[in-house]
Amino acid sequence: MEFSRARTNEQKQQRIEDVAKATAYLYDTLPYEEITFAAIAKETGFARSNLYIYFSSKEEILLHILICDMQSWYEQIESSFHVRRSYTIEETMEVWTDALVQNERHLSLLSILFTVLEKNVTVEALTKFKEDLLEIQLKCYQLLQGLFPSAPDDELQQFLLSSFALAQGLYPMTRLTKVQMKAIENCALGYVPPNFRDSYLKASIQLLQGILEK
Repeated sequence: MEFSRARTNEQKQQRIEDVAKATAYLYDTLPYEEITFAAIAKETGFARSNLYIYFSSKEEILLHILICDMQSWYEQIESSFHVRRSYTIEETMEVWTDALVQNERHLSLLSILFTVLEKNVTVEALTKFKEDLLEIQLKCYQLLQGLFPSAPDDELQQFLLSSFALAQGLYPMTRLTKVQMKAIENCALGYVPPNFRDSYLKASIQLLQGILEK
């Protein structure tokens, strides 16, 4: 792809999306440490120096991708519910969980958000990310309010916090490396890595039941 400097806001946004698309492809296909600005530049056809016009690090690009994935996740769950129909806790959490597992990159990025991604970005980029994240969390909160109007506001906020923390912690436990699996075998623990969907669904139902059945 031949690079020409973006002049309009539309052109700049298109450059950002081109970079994000290329980086998402690399994230889906390469080990994390092999994703570099050089690799991204090669995938986009841009000079590496031109990437710095839009992002200061690969982590900033991945934050952008994570927000896009989270927005898509929210839109999917929001469109799954219909007005003038009540839903059980189990039905709600099945929709919530299935939307999560349909985009594994979303879960993978979420699991390294605080330990990796947020540590190599500018204050400006991180502030923008957190503002966008708060908007999505507010939409989730409002959706849950509509589905469960009798639930206390503070309890719904706690559920959101707990459900995101659950996804962040559980996902790495379900994606062990060969070395991790070999170590488990050597210890003769009989440990079997959990299935993310089954474990998350069960735990999230229990969390929501704890709120609604107090």
